[in-house]
Amino acid sequence: MDDIPPGRRRRWRIEWDGGSVLVGLIVGTGVLGLTAWGLLGSRLAEANTVVTVAGVVYVFAAIGLTISNRTTRFGAGLLLAIGLWLLIGAGLCFALVAGVGR
Repeated sequence: MDDIPPGRRRRWRIEWDGGSVLVGLIVGTGVLGLTAWGLLGSRLAEANTVVTVAGVVYVFAAIGLTISNRTTRFGAGLLLAIGLWLLIGAGLCFALVAGVGR
């Protein structure tokens, strides 16, 4: 069963097996947050187009990373970050609307 020679200890190895979902969530939420912050800080008419193109590129990149065997979990984290950012953005929007209504 064990292929370790007698007298040798087993060394633990961390295998990434497709990356980390948590890192994908953190990176994805950061990228989407910076994109939204850039959109809010800009009053240019072209900003809407740039953000739309960036969002489409982000989605295709996340799907491409999810399809690849080496980066499956990282890509899944990027896709989950879209949903997380929608929840965060909706919460911020609700807080702003509730604050203005008073």
